[in-house]
This record gives sequence, C-alpha cells and structure tokens, in this order.
Amino acid sequence: MAGSFVVTVNNSGSIISERRFAVRGVNGQESVINSGLIRSDAGTAIDLRGGNDSVILRTGSQIIGLADGGTGTDRVVLEGSGTASNDFQNFETLRMTGADWTWSGNGTFVGTQIESGVLRVGGTLTSPVTVQTGTTLQIGTGGTTGTVARDITDNGSVVFNRSNAVTFAGVVSGTGSLTQAVAELPPSPATTPIQVAPTSTPERWPPAPTVLLAGLRAGLPSTAACCASTIHSTWHRRERLPSTQSGERSTRKGSPRP
Repeated sequence: MAGSFVVTVNNSGSIISERRFAVRGVNGQESVINSGLIRSDAGTAIDLRGGNDSVILRTGSQIIGLADGGTGTDRVVLEGSGTASNDFQNFETLRMTGADWTWSGNGTFVGTQIESGVLRVGGTLTSPVTVQTGTTLQIGTGGTTGTVARDITDNGSVVFNRSNAVTFAGVVSGTGSLTQAVAELPPSPATTPIQVAPTSTPERWPPAPTVLLAGLRAGLPSTAACCASTIHSTWHRRERLPSTQSGERSTRKGSPRP
C-alpha cells in the first residue's frame, strides 16, 4: 500500500549509480524534478514503486536508464526544452508544457497532452495524443524513425517529418492542420516507387516520402489530405508508368500541378 507522505527530489547536478537504481521511491507520493543527470549503469535509473508519482524533466535534463513509474497513477511532465532519450514504463500520462522537446526513447501512456510548444517524436510514443490549439506534434525528425501508435486528436498542428514511406494506423480527428514535411525526390534514378492509397485519383500522386492514413480523418480541413487517405504538402502531376508490384507504382515527377 502506498504511503501518505510526500517526497521531492530536485536534481540539478548528477545522481549516478553503478550497481543499482539511481533514484528509488519508497511507496509515497514522490516527485523527481530533474535538470541534471540521473544515470544507472545497472539498467533502471528511476524506480518509483507504489504511489502517485511525477517525473518532471526541465531544460538540461538527461536520464540514462529506464524510468519506471511502478504502481499508482504516475505522470511525466516536460518543461522547458530538451531531449528525452531513455525509455519510460508504467506511467499513465505524458504532459508537454514546455517549449520544444524531442522524444527519442520509447514510452507507453494512457494519454498524452500537448499543452504548449512543439513535441517532436523521434522514438516510439504509444499513447493517444491530444494536440491543443497553438501547439505542434511532429512525428519524425527528418529521418526514418518516429512513431505515434494510437489515435490523435488534432486541434493544433500535426506534421509528419519522415524521410521514408510510413503508414499511420490510428484515427486523426479534430480541427487542426495536418501536413507533411516533404523531401525533394532524388534526381537519379528518374523513377521512385511510392505507395498509393486505394482511393487516390490517378492523375494525382503524392511526392515521396508518402504518409498513408489507414485510420479515419474526422473534422480536419479538406486541404490536409489527398483523396481521403494520403497526406502531403505539395501536389505534383505525375506520369503513370507500369505497375511494379501490388500497392506500388513507379512514377516520374513532372511539372507542379496548379
């Protein structure tokens, strides 16, 4: 059973353990506020056990090792700016209240709220996400990684920034914008295989990389997607070439479509 006492660990220096946990809870209501280094060479850096606990990451925070919320109702809060590169488990909520954070580790949450700033996902975030007005969720950081696995309520801005083709299997709903940061097609070879959504109009092909929405789009502006299931930011007229394999076609980039 969780205790009724309250404990706050406010670290702006270094807490390092070579053999055990760097920070371990004692079944109370504990808050770990970190703007320094918390590191465990044994695997788990933070183990909060029972109780309703918080891990608050501020500018300068670095955690090396797993952060485990344990039992209870636990949360992670992102303040200021930084990168969360470690993994999180057994936390119920993730709150983004800072200016600019990159999520490059892995974490599973019951819910994620983006309340301010920009949250860039370069790792894996398994959680329903609510993007509030004036905030941004960026999926990918320009490379081939970055995944949000669950539905997104988009009342702000959602940007896909992946250099490869990716399928988003969740439902995107809300009143916000939905765009793709598009890389230029390589000048050689002349053709590039791309995935085509089943309902796409033959004359319109999205530029690579392609984002396919396998889920529904409810309430988003019609300009956010082509043909109901593929989103991108720039149209191009493309010449249809022979099929390469099921679900893919080779295409040649032509003049921009007005």
